[in-house]
Amino acid sequence: MIAIAIDARTQRYPNEEHYHYKPLAGFEAENNFNEETREQVVKNYNLLDLHI
Repeated sequence: MIAIAIDARTQRYPNEEHYHYKPLAGFEAENNFNEETREQVVKNYNLLDLHI
C-alpha cells in the first residue's frame, strides 16, 4: 500500500522530488497506481483494518 501511495503522489505531482521507500526498492514497477491496483488493493482497504 505504501508503494502504491508513493506512486499515486508521484503521478499527481510529477515535479516534486520522488520519495524512495527502501524496503520495496526495486519493486516500483510492480506497485504502480493505476485502475487495476485501485480496484484490487486500494478499494475497500479500510475494511481490512483490525479494530479493537
